[in-house]
Amino acid sequence: HRQSRMATASLATSLTSVVAMATPGGSNAESAERLLAKLSLETPEQPDSSTAAPPPVAKDADSVPTDADLVPTDAAVPLDLYLESDESGRALTLQSKAALLMALYPEPRPCRVHLTGGSADEAEEKLAGEVVLVHGGARNPGTELPALACPAVLYAGLPSVVRALAERGGAVCQALLGPHSVCLKACKERSRWTRLCELTCPGQLGTWALPGSDDAQPPACLADLELALERPRYKPRPFLEGKRPTLVDILIVCYLRDVARKANRPPLPLGHRTADLLARLSADPAFAAAAAVTDKFETEYRPAAGDAPRLTDKRAQVPGLCTESLRQLLDRLEPAVSLPWQPEAEASPLPPLPDWLAAEVPPERAARKRQQLASLAADVLPLARPGHVIVDFCSGSGYLGLLLAHLLPQCRIVLVENKLESLQFALDRLGQLGLPNVRIVQSNLCNFRAAFDIGVALHACGSASDLVLEACVRARAACVLSPCCHGATKPGPGLAYPRSSAASAAGLASLEHAQLCHAADRITGRQSRQLLAKRALRLLDSDRALAMREAGYGRVRLALMRPDTCSPKNSILVACPS
Repeated sequence: HRQSRMATASLATSLTSVVAMATPGGSNAESAERLLAKLSLETPEQPDSSTAAPPPVAKDADSVPTDADLVPTDAAVPLDLYLESDESGRALTLQSKAALLMALYPEPRPCRVHLTGGSADEAEEKLAGEVVLVHGGARNPGTELPALACPAVLYAGLPSVVRALAERGGAVCQALLGPHSVCLKACKERSRWTRLCELTCPGQLGTWALPGSDDAQPPACLADLELALERPRYKPRPFLEGKRPTLVDILIVCYLRDVARKANRPPLPLGHRTADLLARLSADPAFAAAAAVTDKFETEYRPAAGDAPRLTDKRAQVPGLCTESLRQLLDRLEPAVSLPWQPEAEASPLPPLPDWLAAEVPPERAARKRQQLASLAADVLPLARPGHVIVDFCSGSGYLGLLLAHLLPQCRIVLVENKLESLQFALDRLGQLGLPNVRIVQSNLCNFRAAFDIGVALHACGSASDLVLEACVRARAACVLSPCCHGATKPGPGLAYPRSSAASAAGLASLEHAQLCHAADRITGRQSRQLLAKRALRLLDSDRALAMREAGYGRVRLALMRPDTCSPKNSILVACPS
């Protein structure tokens, strides 16, 4: 500590002389003083009152509804792990077993393990170290299981949970995140490893191990595992992603070991490299100790639920339309499909915005960003009531959610985002503002299952806009959505295009829908092409609006951001259930 202070003092002296030489006039002493204050280890610089975030606003405890049904936390125990079990509480799913093993490997982390099944009488049982099993009294936190509740964030889905557990362990545990800490970081729609660990392997192995299953063919995922181990990037390649074990290896071995112990099935037909991987990790004392705890539970095998859509950042490869063909297509479809924009006179007034909103955005973008946020908030405010739960899907840095939390202190705001790096800004800003009605969920959009009243999304890219609408329909919630990146729209399980039967009846085919999506993204360029792109964009959003009407939403309208120059993708879809 003494050496650090000496080094800091030396650096401060040198930088002070630099400031004195570079700053003309009498401001040398003032600049040097500010620099020394920043470098001081004992007296840190106080934030400037003109630029600092506002102090936390004291709110009446009764004005904010409880959030225990969304993000359960325990002040005494930092982690709460929620696992899916049968009604008896004795059998776990393959994914829940894998999450429990990660809570114990390579060393137990302090947490309370809650089972969604079992008796209503709450009782505790010590599993290993500071891992406590809580029998009874548990309820689903409103997301896909397994789930991990921390004081600040709720992690939902197996990849998010095991990554969070690894990050909260020691150096050996954090090494399981792989090089650059990217193991299982991408969602299952974009990463083959995440898809393999979350869906393919537990689904196919579970189908093969089901009681009474007569499937004589080995699961196809075994061939994929053997092929991955044969790749010549490393010779030999001992693990699935390289020279060292990662979370992928732990999860796959957990599945294989569990299914291989089934007494009523023939041995798994493993390749020699896969069998060697299973044997080496099973012989690890830490892995064996963790697996011995999970072996106390039976396994509830489930059939494969289907694969996830495979998405990429690239636009769909569809044949483009020339200007004349695009104009003819729009002229044919618009009379039956396109809805009018809401007149400006009927729009709700824009709400006043706080000074801290979008303060970190570059000045040239800050004004337009604030206009976008105000436009969506103006459509949310008339729909919100005290006690409503408002979910900001694809929240990113949380600008929209934090604004709604500021404007609607008696509503609960939930930020749902898959990228924890994006949510880090919301966490930092939330700590500065002291908004008690905001909760954060790090999860895929499809993994959020809690009930809510209003769903919002600003610039949800491609098919994510349709997934937001589907989530609102399931919850019978109102929706305020600004779509974006129409060219990234791709069909997948449960997503067929066009979205409405009215557009299909008008003769809009799937290929023509993809061509319109491609044309709608060409919103910049020549004036004539811009006009066609805006027409295509309105037609595509009208197709979504008509689909919401067919789903039982009585009040559906299309609006534009104000001013409409604040973004090229400036459309807003507002839908309220009947």
